[in-house]
Amino acid sequence: MATRTATYPPASTTAATASSPTATTPKMRQYKDFLTPSMHRRFTNASLAMLAVCYIEAVFMSSASLFWRFLPIGMTGVRTLLLFLPVLAVFVIRLSRHHIGERNTTSGLETAFQLVTSKSAWLSLGWYLFSAYFFGEVFIWSKGAKGHLGWVDEGRSYERPRLNENPILLRTLFGVVAIAQTAVHWYFDYDGVTVSDNEGSSAKSSDVLDAPLPERSIRTLSDRALPLLKWCFQGTILSIATIGFVYFVFMRRFAWGSAYWIGSTVLTLPYNSGPPGLTHAAGLIWQAFSSCLLLLLLWETSNAVFSFYISQPPTKKGYPLTGAIKDTAGTPIARSEDPNGSLLAGLKSKKELSKSFALWELYLICTSFPSRRKSLFKDVERAQSSTWQQISGLCLAELEAIRTRIHIALAPTNGEAKLAEAELQRRQYESLVSSQQQQHSYGLPKIANKGVAVDPRVAIPPPAGTGSVAGNIAKSVGQHPGAQSPLSPIATKLAMKAKQLGYDRALTAEQRAQLSPQGITARVNGALMSMLRSPVGIPFRQPFARVAQVAVFGVPNSHRINILHAVRSLTALVLASKTEDDYGQVSHDIPVIIRCFTATINDIQSSLAQLTPSWTDVDFDPQNPASRKVESIDEVTNEIKRGLEQILLEFGEYAPTMGLTRMDMRLAKEAVGKGMGSEMVKVR
Repeated sequence: MATRTATYPPASTTAATASSPTATTPKMRQYKDFLTPSMHRRFTNASLAMLAVCYIEAVFMSSASLFWRFLPIGMTGVRTLLLFLPVLAVFVIRLSRHHIGERNTTSGLETAFQLVTSKSAWLSLGWYLFSAYFFGEVFIWSKGAKGHLGWVDEGRSYERPRLNENPILLRTLFGVVAIAQTAVHWYFDYDGVTVSDNEGSSAKSSDVLDAPLPERSIRTLSDRALPLLKWCFQGTILSIATIGFVYFVFMRRFAWGSAYWIGSTVLTLPYNSGPPGLTHAAGLIWQAFSSCLLLLLLWETSNAVFSFYISQPPTKKGYPLTGAIKDTAGTPIARSEDPNGSLLAGLKSKKELSKSFALWELYLICTSFPSRRKSLFKDVERAQSSTWQQISGLCLAELEAIRTRIHIALAPTNGEAKLAEAELQRRQYESLVSSQQQQHSYGLPKIANKGVAVDPRVAIPPPAGTGSVAGNIAKSVGQHPGAQSPLSPIATKLAMKAKQLGYDRALTAEQRAQLSPQGITARVNGALMSMLRSPVGIPFRQPFARVAQVAVFGVPNSHRINILHAVRSLTALVLASKTEDDYGQVSHDIPVIIRCFTATINDIQSSLAQLTPSWTDVDFDPQNPASRKVESIDEVTNEIKRGLEQILLEFGEYAPTMGLTRMDMRLAKEAVGKGMGSEMVKVR
């Protein structure tokens, strides 16, 4: 690396003289022109891997001799291609519903509502049903007549042919397993693409990431093979145990009638007298177990393979996706006319996938590709602004989005506080006016207007004609302007009826207290809290952690990984600018970066302290500070603190010349917190 002897920061005039007004920007390709071919390669690799899995299952299904069973040319090869169609159905689901980041909702009920009202979610159920149906037909066809899975059961020589119920049970099993797999797919959010968030220190320092993809794929998939097999085995046992009850209790008549209607259109069947019963039970149990296990393995492996390949870094042959590609000898085999322009187009993209992968590529460039990182500082001849200014602005926009979401989340809380304060002032004013009116009134107040002091230890029934508890309840509803009735209309009618009949005259004080509005409200609240604490109330809870994550990371999917990549990329660029920024353009933006980092840290911490927990969060303890700790938010906050600390340690001595005041430095140090060590440079 080239070093500079001039005092940092350099003069601002160098950047202006470096650019020429007649300079032309080279032709730029959009980021999608790089990302789309990369996704095609990933899809092809995933398809080839799943073809191998389909071949293994085709060999297992075959009932031929050992030679013909393993020979790809023949029925095993045909069966392999047919089994690949259910795999393609899973790939269609993943391609249509994939997203970057974790699913972000405040409660399980909200997640379920989003899934139920989503058209693509129901389409995923349709694709799983199609996949299960096609797999079942291939399995039944593979077993042939020896498996006793034909449409017609010939029976013994003296019996009439009849519709075979065994394949009906198997097809019903495949449909039930497809519905269960869809629910698992939704619950565990298989559509989420996991993006690496490793630290920059773990990345290579060279200009090439030379880990071969086949080796990484084999190693990763082999590590997941045993847990995946265990999961599918458990699912198979549960499915076999469930299908007997579901089929014979709920679905047997419907499945038999549907199969008979379909079979009678192409076959000559006897009169439909109902299901005759299962035959060859031992073989049927083994067929149900093996077919269900193979189907679950096919689905789970398809999802695992697709997730592995789709979440690979945005590189090609070890180089950044938008940069020049070289072979093993160092000879360029692919060039990009304007790699930085293509990267900027990806960072500005409105599509979630393009923007996330562009931020990921920027992070890799800033931490693992020094030569490409230097080009980001040298590219100052753009029409709008330099590459550095656009990148820094886009990275800071991720942090500004956090602050915007936090302010929106806290706005209802602030509004409620203002309304409560206004209501308190109104009541105080009404009390003051009432006392003044009593002072200026003539005569003594009537004794009947005063309440009767009743000893709660003695239950004295009220005299006849002076009202009752039920009557007081009914009269108390709606006496204050704008007050809402604590009782439902039915409860109000019952209270009025009780007043007319005089039932409450025979009630004890405890019973009258239970019938009061406060007592009814307490009983209803107690029942609600008991329900929320039970397993039934889990979907209705809104835990504080989920509410805070929605406020900080956004909806419907979390932007956490994009924020981490933006913070780490910006920090790496600022630290590298001291030796690589020949034009000194970064020094003018360091105050803005420090202030933005500081404000973001303060807003996140204040949001965790001010955010009001939902009343449905039965596990929240107001007295325990750990209840307001959210691990994912703390991770992002610590990353911003780490970046701010590194920038302050590197450029703290230049604070006065860069325009940073003592107040800015003090707030930044307070945001970072104690424990920065004695290396922190004091502001001169």
